[in-house]
Amino acid sequence: WLLIGFSVVTWGLALVKGIQFARLKRRDRQFQKRFWSATSLDSAAEQLQQHAGAAAHVAQAGFAAIQVQGGQPGDLSQA
Repeated sequence: WLLIGFSVVTWGLALVKGIQFARLKRRDRQFQKRFWSATSLDSAAEQLQQHAGAAAHVAQAGFAAIQVQGGQPGDLSQA
């Protein structure tokens, strides 16, 4: 009975994680569709506030790297 119980729990967890993964994948697809159809970099950056998926987090890190201020004018990190 113990093995049957653990099997049921395992299949339940797999089902829950599968549903979560499908939702995240759908959010990422929606974000990427809106991001790549943006007319400018500023309008693409506005999409970040509306979405909270993994792709939005990667894009947010990219925009944060672009917005870094300071450093020497000829600095490699600024280039």
